[in-house]
Amino acid sequence: MVRWQFGLAAISAEAEDPTWAKRLCEEEAELACRYAPLELNGFPSWLESLAIVHPAAVDRVLGEELTISLREGDDDSNYSMFLQNVSHASAVVAALFIPRIRAWLRDLAKIDATPNNPASKQNLQQGVEILLKAGNNDDRRFIETVAAERLSKGLSVPFATVWLPALIRLNPVAGVEVLEAGLAQSAVSTEGSGAQLFGSLFDSDRMGVNLNAPGFTPQLLLRLRPSRSGQSNSSLVTDDLGGTYSKRLRISF
Repeated sequence: MVRWQFGLAAISAEAEDPTWAKRLCEEEAELACRYAPLELNGFPSWLESLAIVHPAAVDRVLGEELTISLREGDDDSNYSMFLQNVSHASAVVAALFIPRIRAWLRDLAKIDATPNNPASKQNLQQGVEILLKAGNNDDRRFIETVAAERLSKGLSVPFATVWLPALIRLNPVAGVEVLEAGLAQSAVSTEGSGAQLFGSLFDSDRMGVNLNAPGFTPQLLLRLRPSRSGQSNSSLVTDDLGGTYSKRLRISF
């Protein structure tokens, strides 16, 4: 392990030269890629220059590792660190992994996922977020279609807290209609499932909905008022100036 760490340090030193990646052959580029997972807190900064010059080598090594980690993600002990690294990578690096994430999500959309698997949920959430952020218009239409299809059965479907924010971000009107229909079926409670779901929509640490985004008209925002959705205002609105702070139910109008 120490030798691998020395190797990573050596590549980082070599990469201080802006032209370093151009001097590598494909085999050397693949070898450098094998050291990338050793970097803590994401991919090493030099991976971007390697991705520009040797994209095929990056895909053969790291892309295949990503695919394997996603396939193993059905086990609740296999949260994909590769997927997390992609979510924090630069646009150039993330773009290389988009086709594999797209293929994985398309396969996943064909089957019913296990609703009580936290690893699967986190992987799904990050995969959807990556496509929304770094994918193309076809990717976003795909996510919108799958989200609408899954949520057509109500808010009790597996991973509704992933699909609903995605749908609201892509199609605010359709998303709010699904939310209203679902909340109408839930009991009014300050701590019930409806309040929990409503609050999670605006959690900026996850796939939170930006109410300032295009599509959120004044009329639509009025429909999002907690009192209109049958939930208690007091449980949903946070006082950021000294009142009780609830990250889980943070909303800002």
